Amino acid sequence: MDYPALLLLLVGTAHLTVGCFVFGRNPKSAVNRSFLVMAVLFAIWAFLGAAVYLPELGTDPVVVGRWAHAVALFLWAGFVSLVLVYPEGDTRTPLLLRVLVWVVSGIIATMAVFTPDLIQEAQVEKSQLRAVYGPLLPAYFGCISLSLCWIIGESLYRRKHSRGKRRVQIEYLLTGLALAGLSPLPSNMVAPLFGIHSLVWVGPCCTLIFTAMVAHAVVHYRLMGIRLVVGRGVAHVLALLIAALVFFGLLWLMNALLAGTGTTKTSIAMLATALLFQPLRNRVQNAVLRYFHRPPYDYQSTVRDASRALTATLDLNAAVDYLLRTVCATLRVERGLLLLHDRAAGGFRFKGVHSGWAAQEEEEPSPGGLTRISPLTIFLEEVQEPVVREELAVRLPGERGRAIERDMKHFGADVAVPLLSGNVLWAILLVGPKISGDVFTTQDIDLLSTLGAEAASAVVNAQLHEDAMQADRLATLGGLAAGIAHEVKNPLVAVRTFAELLPEKHEDVEFREQFSQVVVQEVDRIDRLIGQLLHYARPQPPRLEPVGLNELIQETLQLLSYEAARCSVQVETEFAEPLPRTMADASQLRQVVLNIALNAIQAMPEGGVLRITTRLLQGRTAAPYLLPAEERIEIVFANTGPHIPEAHLARLFEPFFSTRSEGTGLGLSICKRIVTEHHGEIRAATTEEGLTAFIIHLPAVCPAENDPALCLLEEEAGGLVAAGWARG
Repeated sequence: MDYPALLLLLVGTAHLTVGCFVFGRNPKSAVNRSFLVMAVLFAIWAFLGAAVYLPELGTDPVVVGRWAHAVALFLWAGFVSLVLVYPEGDTRTPLLLRVLVWVVSGIIATMAVFTPDLIQEAQVEKSQLRAVYGPLLPAYFGCISLSLCWIIGESLYRRKHSRGKRRVQIEYLLTGLALAGLSPLPSNMVAPLFGIHSLVWVGPCCTLIFTAMVAHAVVHYRLMGIRLVVGRGVAHVLALLIAALVFFGLLWLMNALLAGTGTTKTSIAMLATALLFQPLRNRVQNAVLRYFHRPPYDYQSTVRDASRALTATLDLNAAVDYLLRTVCATLRVERGLLLLHDRAAGGFRFKGVHSGWAAQEEEEPSPGGLTRISPLTIFLEEVQEPVVREELAVRLPGERGRAIERDMKHFGADVAVPLLSGNVLWAILLVGPKISGDVFTTQDIDLLSTLGAEAASAVVNAQLHEDAMQADRLATLGGLAAGIAHEVKNPLVAVRTFAELLPEKHEDVEFREQFSQVVVQEVDRIDRLIGQLLHYARPQPPRLEPVGLNELIQETLQLLSYEAARCSVQVETEFAEPLPRTMADASQLRQVVLNIALNAIQAMPEGGVLRITTRLLQGRTAAPYLLPAEERIEIVFANTGPHIPEAHLARLFEPFFSTRSEGTGLGLSICKRIVTEHHGEIRAATTEEGLTAFIIHLPAVCPAENDPALCLLEEEAGGLVAAGWARG
């Protein structure tokens, strides 16, 4: 038997095996049925090719060649049908058009088989099939070319409009079809046109690339929804078989190369090959195990890194994002999702999701949340440990177990992990199935439990920090209550005065015009004041934008005008002009200015001076946590209030440390966090004149003369990073 015939028989058998396996997993699926048709056509094409090289069968080369070309034409129709319904069975192509593809292919194939219009003569000489083509060849090639264009266009369209798992599956199908469909073209279509017929057997063999791609995607990416778990015992057997095949192949090669060279050389070669078998087997075994089973992750390193990252941030969104990314990357799961305890509603609301696929899933509607009395929530509070969905039938048989399973299935979760702090359920981590289809091992569950404990502490700390910031905002506004009332009362007095005079001077045109202007101005003044208060009091999601610090300070000082007048404090400002902008969240910086300035005014109840200056500093800073900008903006708040001892200056930014009996000790610590997250620094000092000063440095990343749209910024977990700016 010639080696081309043997290869083609093996290829056909492989196609039938994979096709039947895929079809057997879901016979009702249109995708699986289309794939079976493709596999059968591949196998028939390979078997017909093998028949050409088996003269003992007595087959007519003309008949075999015609049938082989007809099957190859049907292959392209099968390609089209598979692509149109892949990957989930849906299609946007009308049924009539899909049927038309098969009808046209059938007409041309019938003419190719029963007439000499495609192959007029054929013969086998020295294991080479030589054919003389007829006038049907252009139509044959044209049909294949149109099918190829349709396949590529439809695949690219579906890839463009897909995300996540769906996109990965389409990419694998597209790659497999491209390799299997385009590889035979040079050997089976182009070469025969130039009289080269010795490579026609290569075409059917190239289709094995498609089957190999499908098998790989089934093992690693659950192609067509097939979940295949290869046990370690099976993997060891496969490794042994592969090593044995390689070993016997080497023996055959040695025998062929050393035949007739003497017994000694042959014996030495055989002995060397035998000695190489054990290392070869070990290497092949390790490679097979790595292929079917992902190498174990470093448990200790993963937990250590997660602990450092989660404890280093007080940003809730950053902590949630890091947790989900770590779980998806380490365990290679389809997605991770977090439900956070909603203290207002009493349940658990959707907080964040991350996809484990290379391309993120399309934005989907929020999956909702869970009530406090849902079966899954109650069970997690009871057991206080991870729950695996596949174990519920054994662990908790009955209706309650099925109810918990329905809750987990709603979120597409295979594991639910409670995030507990002090026996209180703060959040629920829902982990989807592994991309490879593997089960969750004991080590996986232990890792999720440990990460859940670390994340619970981070979530609690972040929420407490948010509460502290909100409390500090409200406390600051409470201290400004008298000033706010005064600022609102003044314009109201003007409006009331004009309103009382209006009946008497209604006919006075000048009075009415003045009245209209005054009322509009004073109402706008109240509206701006209330807008500033709401913007300050309500915590907003960080919004990064170019901020002019001179303008921001001036606007914030308007809220303190009454408080400064009441305490007889003179506010002096000295702003550098022009001053570059900084990329920041304006509301957060406004909170910093308001806290520091209000503290200074309240520290001088008998009167004094608050001097606020800004200037531009050149040169890079040496502080490791600061942005390495070439320019920095310095803001100095200096006041003539009581002297603060040197020992207290370093502790002013510690939480709950205060030099005033009525202070909470949170304001300055929050200011320090905000400034640090903007990659700046803040410190307290005593000036040469003996004034108490708070000095802030912020990176100047956006020149004032530039368009704000040119300022670039990136976000990192736990902070803000200015990426730079471009001059116009």
